[in-house]
Amino acid sequence: MTLMDGHPRVTTLKDVARVSGFSTSTVSRALTGTGSVDPTTRERIESVARDLGYRPHEGARLLVTQRSNVIGVIVATLEPNRRIGHPFLRELLDAVRYSAGEGNYDLLLLAGHPDESPEHYVHRALSRRVDGLVLLGIDRREVDRGGREVRELATVGVPTIGVDLDIRSFGPWFGFVTADNAGGARLAVRHLLELGRRRIVCCAGSLDTPPGRDRLDGYRLELEAAGALYRDEDVVVGDFTEGSGYRAMRQLLSLRETPDAVFVCGDLMAIGAMRAIAEAGLSVPGDVAVVGFDDVEAASIVRPALTTVRQDKEDIAGAAVRMVGEMLRSRDDASRHHVAGVELVVRASTVPAG
Repeated sequence: MTLMDGHPRVTTLKDVARVSGFSTSTVSRALTGTGSVDPTTRERIESVARDLGYRPHEGARLLVTQRSNVIGVIVATLEPNRRIGHPFLRELLDAVRYSAGEGNYDLLLLAGHPDESPEHYVHRALSRRVDGLVLLGIDRREVDRGGREVRELATVGVPTIGVDLDIRSFGPWFGFVTADNAGGARLAVRHLLELGRRRIVCCAGSLDTPPGRDRLDGYRLELEAAGALYRDEDVVVGDFTEGSGYRAMRQLLSLRETPDAVFVCGDLMAIGAMRAIAEAGLSVPGDVAVVGFDDVEAASIVRPALTTVRQDKEDIAGAAVRMVGEMLRSRDDASRHHVAGVELVVRASTVPAG
């Protein structure tokens, strides 16, 4: 195979898969001898590979026998132009890039899209011969739908780490990194209680994600520990976007008893919530104190500056890269779960400058 300039192009697993009509994962198993493949299928794939001039070190065999020193990062994108939609993901990606460099890895960005299935990005990762994968912002439901393809990563020895995505049930080649979401939520609610706020409501994040569920649990547990009443009507669920925070806060402000504080499970939602509070003619923090979660860059710029729970992005990124290396050395001895620390950063949305 040649490029337009006449130079030879390396034949990849994807080329063999396209011509043979089988999936990249099946081609990988057939050509590396890993996993079970029907003899007729194997013969067809080997024939196509010979015709295309595929050499064993090009593609899946390299994943089994050699190292590329490349970690692939699959990042969900939420916008039509495929920009990474949430600022926390952008900041976390930068931390992963730095941690990979410290570990002598190069980084390969594979930007996902809501319309793409995990099968697509798994095939892309395999064709680029990565040593490991880190998944950022990937929806668990999509992974479950493509579970068979994701599990194929194990057959060629590709450690895969989910950030805020627990995929450990897929086997020993899969790990999970997250922050102490419940503990951070408890810090936020405790802070509001210590300020004398008693009507504390919650703008929750998506409950089909570990952060969404755990942060809501932390809110409830801290209220109960303080002897305060948890009420379902005091919780409105958003989706971690600014618009959903705005809509949730408008609904919470319509309650019979106006809240004097709100714990918002994401900084973008908190910024939207503060806009809704201002439009209602109320002040932050005078009438309603606001605490967010994540500590994205905008949290310190918005006015009033946002009190928030800071996730240790460097710890999250470092743990993900470290897990890849540990699994490559010995998956049986590797850590497969890491919980990063959190801290409360107090700013003007709860405590005005004196």
